[in-house]
Amino acid sequence: MRNMMMILTAATLGALAAPAAAQSAPISLKSPEAFFTVLEEMGYAPRDFKYNPTLPTMLITVDGQPTSVTLGGCVDKKNCTYMYLSAEFTDIVDPPSEWLESMNVAFDVLKASRNDKKELYISEAHFVEGLPRDTLRAIFDNWDADGDAIAEEAQVLLKDDTAKP
Repeated sequence: MRNMMMILTAATLGALAAPAAAQSAPISLKSPEAFFTVLEEMGYAPRDFKYNPTLPTMLITVDGQPTSVTLGGCVDKKNCTYMYLSAEFTDIVDPPSEWLESMNVAFDVLKASRNDKKELYISEAHFVEGLPRDTLRAIFDNWDADGDAIAEEAQVLLKDDTAKP
């Protein structure tokens, strides 16, 4: 009976340690599919995984903001070296070049531009290989905060445009 209790205790502790070990495992972009699973475990609801055309791409949601994640620097669709985040603001069309420039000066990592439909497009790239999950989460938290801040700035821009005669 005592041996059975020790086996059950060891099995329970092993089961509890497995998720903790997965949580502390460093981020890797060697396998895009495995990275997809990490994002799923972290609660970012990844979807639409595909190769576009050879770069692994997926959509995630970061605090309500739809975000495209593209892995770059890949060799044969694996062993990627960086993550590229991008998002579009369909309600902000044709922001002036001067305003885009000022946003690019104001934000360290985030890049503001226009997409092919002239909508506000933001992006940033990060090397994440070997980072802990907490650091990846901080990258997404900063992405969300910067996206919110640039959206607020754009709303001021839109309000100013509508005030002009």
